[in-house]
Formats: sequence, structure tokens, C-alpha cells
Amino acid sequence: MVKKEVKKQVRRNPAPLSLPISTSIFFIIAMTFYYKLDQKTGAGFGLREIVFSLVIAILLFFFFIWLIILIRKNSYLGIAVSLGIVTLLDYSVLMRFRGPNTTIFLLIFSTFYIIYTIYLFFRIRKDSKKQEYEYDDKI
Repeated sequence: MVKKEVKKQVRRNPAPLSLPISTSIFFIIAMTFYYKLDQKTGAGFGLREIVFSLVIAILLFFFFIWLIILIRKNSYLGIAVSLGIVTLLDYSVLMRFRGPNTTIFLLIFSTFYIIYTIYLFFRIRKDSKKQEYEYDDKI
């Protein structure tokens, strides 16, 4: 009897732990923004701001899942869409809030967002090249 070795093709998730961690960081950034806004202007900080921060974090979580799928299919389109989304998010916040605190928090948010997107881009490309190499070895 001849034993056949069968390799399982395991598709690695490019962001198993980094996705919930980044979502938590975005939640903390949003909460800090509303807290600092309350201290500066007295706008109020309560359940509404906490829920809104949580909704922002959850939406970004699902957006990053969609971005992972998009980068797997067409990596450069994923980067372009990601940059477009961060631009729209920054613009929408600047339409509602103005001031140095808003600018600082948007810089922190955008920097972290772009760094995480670039991380996903290179991680997914590296994994796809490994899979292509393994496929070539099997032939």
C-alpha cells in the first residue's frame, strides 16, 4: 500500500488578533475624543457618546473585514478604497467639529488607520505569495 501525503491548504487569516485589538483602539480613540470635547466645551459626555463610540468601532471592524476580502481579490483597489474611506471619515468629522483637539485626534486616528491598512496589505500579499509558491511545488 502506498501512502499518499495530503497537505491541507490552510488559509491563514491575516489578522486573527490584530482586528479586535485595532477595533478596541478605535473605540478608545473615539471615547477619548468625546471626553476631551466635554472637558473643553461642556458638550456633555454620557451614554449617547459611549454608544456612538461603540458603533464607530463596530463599523470599522466590519469595514476592515470587508477590506481584507477586497485586498485578497485586488490589493491595489483595496488600498485606494481604504484611503478614500479615511478621507471621507476625516471630512465628515471636520464638518461637525472644529479645533485643535479635533485635528489632533483625526491625525491619531488617520495615522493608525493607514498603518493598519498597510499592515494588512503586506500581510495578505505575503500570504498569497506563500500559497502560490506552495502550489508551484505541488505541480
